[in-house]
Amino acid sequence: MKEKGAKIVAECLMGKIIHNRKVHVKGLRIAIKVVWRTTREVKIESLGDNIFMFRFENETDKRRVLAGGPWHFNRALIVLTEPSGIGDARECIGKFVILRISVDIMKPLKKVVVLTQEDVDNEEANDDDEDKEDISILVVYEKLPDFCFYCGCIEHQYKECVYYKSQSKDELAYG
Repeated sequence: MKEKGAKIVAECLMGKIIHNRKVHVKGLRIAIKVVWRTTREVKIESLGDNIFMFRFENETDKRRVLAGGPWHFNRALIVLTEPSGIGDARECIGKFVILRISVDIMKPLKKVVVLTQEDVDNEEANDDDEDKEDISILVVYEKLPDFCFYCGCIEHQYKECVYYKSQSKDELAYG
């Protein structure tokens, strides 16, 4: 996993567009293709607040773009930098860590997963848990069948839930 994270980081540039309005990926993608004239496709992921991850398929293209600035989009400066870190639980690529998991369909879906940090690299680490920090991760599910937005069970929808009492959609625990 660390090797894959390091490879992804090596292929990327992080960029912020200094603009007071939201920049849309579609328009940025079209402009970048014309201006940067890369030999291979550049994938762009929005990370929010006009921050983008540019993933290059060609190292030469990446180096040329990084050295060729300053760049702009709609008269707004694009600040580019190489990311640091290897994509572990503390420094994930983008806003999300994407995992394929198995789910026990007889239990409610989890909304938060808590990871306990382990110090496996430090041989001198003591058994003290004081320096270890738990990491809470909000879980977002994709490609699920219908499930109950009230109790989180997959076996029924919220209007069929025995615990649902006509709450508004804002009050549903799972959105």
